[in-house]
Order: sequence, then structure tokens, then C-alpha cells
Amino acid sequence: MLEAIEMHKWSGPAHHHQQHEYRDRTIEAFFLAGNGGQIVMGIPELDLAMAFYGGSYSDHKGTYLAQDDYVPHFILPAVN
Repeated sequence: MLEAIEMHKWSGPAHHHQQHEYRDRTIEAFFLAGNGGQIVMGIPELDLAMAFYGGSYSDHKGTYLAQDDYVPHFILPAVN
């Protein structure tokens, strides 16, 4: 599945790239962001796809909670 997503060249205002520290290196992630914290994120190097559903429509912190807190602090440390 990630190969198909990675091969497609996404464009538009909702598509973003992000870097995360993972063990001893920096890895690339991409995500598609919806309104209120709805995120689809992929990290091809780890063969990892994630989806987050949120409803933080008027809360800036809640909108970015998945990519700024959950992924680097909880999900990546759990990936072997």
C-alpha cells in the first residue's frame, strides 16, 4: 500500500512533509491534513501508515496533536 501512495505525486495545500528523529537517524514522513485534526500519515522507510480522526475545529493544539506529539513521542518509540 505504501508503495502506491509513495509513487503518486501528491500536490495541494493539504499535503505536507515532516521529519522525525527515529533512533539514530532522521526519517521523512508525509501527511494529508483535514479540518480539526484528521490526518493520514505515511512513513515509507518504516512501512508505516497511520490515520487519526479528530474534532478539534477551533483548537490549534488539537489540530496538530497527532503529528507533533503522538507520532514522535508514542508511536515511533514503539516501532521496532
